[in-house]
Amino acid sequence: MKLIQEKDHNDQLECEKAILERQLRDLRTEMEELQNNRVEVDSITRAEIKAKELENILRSEERNKVVLTNTISKLEKKIHELTEQMEEEHKISTEQRELMTQRIRSLKRQLNEAEEEASRRDVQHRHTQRELTEEREANSRLQRQLLDQQLHNKRIESRQTLENLKLNLSDDEDDDEEKGQSESTDKQITQV
Repeated sequence: MKLIQEKDHNDQLECEKAILERQLRDLRTEMEELQNNRVEVDSITRAEIKAKELENILRSEERNKVVLTNTISKLEKKIHELTEQMEEEHKISTEQRELMTQRIRSLKRQLNEAEEEASRRDVQHRHTQRELTEEREANSRLQRQLLDQQLHNKRIESRQTLENLKLNLSDDEDDDEEKGQSESTDKQITQV
């Protein structure tokens, strides 16, 4: 009886042992699962932290993108304004260049006309100078002729005066007086 009881008790203990071993295996399995879950939770936590960091980076990048978009928009506007300003300046420069070209052509035309006028005046001046020289030469010739004529007339007058003086002299005068008068008359003629 005792043996049977001990055997039953032993069987019971064996059953309990088997149950406890099964429970121990189950607990180990659960513990492994919990550890795995805990690793997964840590991974999830790390992933969530990483996701938050990435979201922050993304928000920062979006803010930077907005800032860059605004900057690009401002720069494009500035470029557009500068382009319009350059086109306007180019247009004004082209107009001024055309005006300067027209002005230069006009000045060249005026210069050519002035040079032609100066050339005509130079020719006219030379012609007038030549005529003036010819007139002076003719005038000089006429003055010389006039002087010659005046001298000739004075000589004739002097001879007539001399002849009249000779006739008026009385026969009573000495030959010496006649010579003295003749000499004084010659002096007068020479002076004339």
